[in-house]
Amino acid sequence: SRLTSVDLSNVVYIRGRAFGGCTNLYEIDIPSSVVTIYDEAFLGSSIEIFKVDSNNVNYASSDDGLALIDKNTKTILQFSKANIEEYTIPDGIETIGMRSFENSNVKKVVLADTTTEIKSSAFAESELKEIDLKNVEVLETSCFYNTNLINVTIPNTISVINSGVFTGCNNLESITVESGGTSGFRSSDGVLYGT
Repeated sequence: SRLTSVDLSNVVYIRGRAFGGCTNLYEIDIPSSVVTIYDEAFLGSSIEIFKVDSNNVNYASSDDGLALIDKNTKTILQFSKANIEEYTIPDGIETIGMRSFENSNVKKVVLADTTTEIKSSAFAESELKEIDLKNVEVLETSCFYNTNLINVTIPNTISVINSGVFTGCNNLESITVESGGTSGFRSSDGVLYGT
């Protein structure tokens, strides 16, 4: 798409894939009128900066503008396509949304202490090499699909690891599960074992 700017004044809903394929749109302003942003609204876009009107009841952007946040569910809905080496998830975020970091350029992510869930395909096909999972409890299907992860430490807070979490992670050398958890997951010699 050749779209380079958009005026969303008085827009109430942003539908799924509304900006898919907008590879020349690098910044977006979301007004206070927007009450619903559907899943994958910005998937396939090249947006680097999100600006959300401070009067919007349901949505916000992170202080640096790199993340679009659902204030009600405390979820990152979409992350920037800018060339970011490292990103620390803002305090208070509980969920990394479905496909929110897909195809992003970020190489290292540090979760907030409050982040407990990583949704399906959240980091799929991204440049991710390293992630600090801190207190995560749930890793949904294919959340790290085809990333560049090398070594992963899974905290003892983990309760759910769905199928295909590390599928396509061809650089993955070892997985370590911290001891003391009650989920039944364990690791031995860098290999993950389930219950």
